[in-house]
Amino acid sequence: MGLPAPLTSIECPLNILFSDSGICDPKPPADRLTFARLGMVADEAATIMNIGVSLRDMGRTHDALRSFEEALVLLRKIGRERTLAMCLENIGTALRDLGRFSEAYDYFTQAQLLYRRLGMLRDAADCDNAIGVALSASGRPGDALTHFEAARSIYEQLRLPKKLADVGVNEANAFSLVVLAEVNEGDTSVLAGVRDPTDVIDAFVP
Repeated sequence: MGLPAPLTSIECPLNILFSDSGICDPKPPADRLTFARLGMVADEAATIMNIGVSLRDMGRTHDALRSFEEALVLLRKIGRERTLAMCLENIGTALRDLGRFSEAYDYFTQAQLLYRRLGMLRDAADCDNAIGVALSASGRPGDALTHFEAARSIYEQLRLPKKLADVGVNEANAFSLVVLAEVNEGDTSVLAGVRDPTDVIDAFVP
């Protein structure tokens, strides 16, 4: 399946530096303690999120999830919506990678609503795509198609061909699951006009 790329950057203070590889290196706990002592909640949350991103990139998804959840508690206190949405999406991505699709769906949905309210259409579309993937994996491909269509609409508007190709593959996979379920229930009308399995993919992938 084509999946939305996980986030690799966030709003962070200038003294939180990225390594040459582009992966944010975790800073010593002293940074967090300094920010906490000074009451700089946004900077403390950003530091924790950066640590989570680095842990995820190292394959330590459980540890990354704990960091993102810790940052979320702080971000909810200060209401910085853009960073909050990114944190929610990061949690959703970690949960998805751990196979916890129902929980991932909840966090992606929260992030999507925030992105839409902030006018961040591409990010909202990425969340719709991610929601669709979570729904398909949870046995709800029909519902997933609605979110894939929403993502497709925005990607078309923003002229993002790679994103369109990714969501097209996801749509085709979800549609195939819908067809399979209906055929198994004895309803073959859904197959009308489908002469070859590639017809399904051609219908969605530009």
